[in-house]
Amino acid sequence: MMAAVHAVRHILGIRFFLKELGLLKTGASTIMTDNRASMDGVQNDKNHKGSHYMGYRLSWLREQVADLLVKFVHVGSTQNHADIFTKVLQEDVFKGLQAELLNLSEVVL
Repeated sequence: MMAAVHAVRHILGIRFFLKELGLLKTGASTIMTDNRASMDGVQNDKNHKGSHYMGYRLSWLREQVADLLVKFVHVGSTQNHADIFTKVLQEDVFKGLQAELLNLSEVVL
């Protein structure tokens, strides 16, 4: 949840900067996450027993989603480029992400 709050704060800062430059495109900015619990907490109005201490942050995130400034999208491990740096992956998943990151789709690894 905290990572989502920090990500949204940074996205909103970048959106403000792009608006000042006249480069902001309409629509919500997409935040890709692999944490379904965090995404569900933002998209549902239910407060779980363990998330009540995060109430203000959760409410703030829900406001940003409701105002169509950001939207959360779930990304599985096979498409999550950040996982290559943070998790032990199966060889085929690792090589697929490596090829995408390095633009090696034409090169045989």
